[in-house]
Amino acid sequence: MLMTDLKPHVEFEPVETKTGAEWQVRATLPSGKQVYLGVFNTQAEAREWIARKSDAWLHLKACEASRSG
Repeated sequence: MLMTDLKPHVEFEPVETKTGAEWQVRATLPSGKQVYLGVFNTQAEAREWIARKSDAWLHLKACEASRSG
């Protein structure tokens, strides 16, 4: 499966932590499962991670899934 096949089905969004002092990236998978990634000082940093690193994260997860499946 190509990464371009996965990305539209995985939604990434920055969310504040419960304490409100930091940010994380929430990835909502096609199954509905939510995964929280990283710890960022600002919403802008979380958005930057999404823009620059979410593709690599998806690729890593796809590789892990193909090895275990």
